Amino acid sequence: MRSRGTKTTKNKSKLLSSSSYRRNLDQMKLLISDAEFQGIVRGAREYINIPADIGLKGEDANQQWVDYMDKKSDEIMNSQRFIDQELKIKNKIRDIGLKMTRKQMNLFYDQIPWNYLWNRVDFIIEKFRLPIHYKDYIQDYITFGKIDAPSHNYEGGLYPAGVSSKEARYIPLKVYTRLTQDELDELSRYIKYKGKDLPQYQLLNNIERDLKIEEWLANSERFDEVEQVLYKTTSSEIAKNLLGSSKKKDQVRDIKRNFRELKDRRLGRGKD
Repeated sequence: MRSRGTKTTKNKSKLLSSSSYRRNLDQMKLLISDAEFQGIVRGAREYINIPADIGLKGEDANQQWVDYMDKKSDEIMNSQRFIDQELKIKNKIRDIGLKMTRKQMNLFYDQIPWNYLWNRVDFIIEKFRLPIHYKDYIQDYITFGKIDAPSHNYEGGLYPAGVSSKEARYIPLKVYTRLTQDELDELSRYIKYKGKDLPQYQLLNNIERDLKIEEWLANSERFDEVEQVLYKTTSSEIAKNLLGSSKKKDQVRDIKRNFRELKDRRLGRGKD
């Protein structure tokens, strides 16, 4: 029975991924059919030396193109004209401000072939209001003519290098579209699985009472305004004031002990 249930869950997950993929692929096909999009693609391919109608085909063509992109980018960045213009823009920061300087620098760097390609992809994402996880697939279409799409509309992010999920104590997560109910259910299972090492806190219904008891026991000496003397608060008095009856005095110490154990567990000083 257990293996049958596991198989059902896996099959459902596979079907869900397939459903998400088909919806994203439909969107990509719709985008590719657009004349304005195709005009942008042709212009981009022309600038970065890719066959305008079909993209790169074959490993040899791809490697030659990568070598071309690297060489052309290096030539531009190492040219004296580029260096002089870059310095000129940077020196204008006091006059035009940091925000405008960054904008001009981004436009300036657009002449570098690699930057141009990445910026064209970003431009397409913004212009056609596409989810940002389409970026790699749009770049693959520009360079290779490949039509593909994301299989999911969410993904787990990366932890810092050398840090495990248990050490990080959070779940990095990116959601790119409004999710269907099936996707939300799948995401819920993903979060439950990834979050097994995260803390889980139960509601403390008597937290204010327990804090007050802890405070009274820690500061048991009181000043009697009438008698003008110091006296020590008893468990019976605490029980009467905070538990409603002096007969519950034995509960005061129990509450203190249980509260201390709870605090130790919650604050990492005891066993979970």
